[in-house]
Amino acid sequence: LANGLLVRVNLTDGSLVTGPDWRVAGAEDHAVGHVVLLNATDFVRTDGSLGLARIVATDGKTFDQRSAIKLTHRITAPPVLLPGGDNAKARLCVADASNTLTLVDADGLTIVRRWTMPGKITAGPFVRGGKLGCVVAKNRLIWLDPNQDAIAWDYPFAADIVGEPQVIDGVL
Repeated sequence: LANGLLVRVNLTDGSLVTGPDWRVAGAEDHAVGHVVLLNATDFVRTDGSLGLARIVATDGKTFDQRSAIKLTHRITAPPVLLPGGDNAKARLCVADASNTLTLVDADGLTIVRRWTMPGKITAGPFVRGGKLGCVVAKNRLIWLDPNQDAIAWDYPFAADIVGEPQVIDGVL
């Protein structure tokens, strides 16, 4: 909520359970918090500034913070989830005000790697086919393999990119 509280809504009966504050002290008045659902009981929330926290609500009524991290710059977009599988852990990608994408382990919120973008991030990050993308300077599509340190590819378009690219029939 805009007042800084997380609220859980029971979809069966509409009852509300007030959770912890998401807004950190000192966050700007217009700061936005984001929630990323990891599974039925776990989620990650941003704090309107530099922080991420993993919260567990096993019974849906109590909220236990399991891990937290503060980035060096303000978070500027909703984090995106790269699901785990085939012995890989779930990871989150976070964009910040320094135009850097940071990949963190979703369990312990430890930094896996960072990519500095070659300009202002204007859309994303987003996940497509297990890879990460973002738009830089409105017309450059940047593609990242979450398992590689370098940018996979970068394609400048003649016009601005509207929205986020989609994968259709295996083609971006």
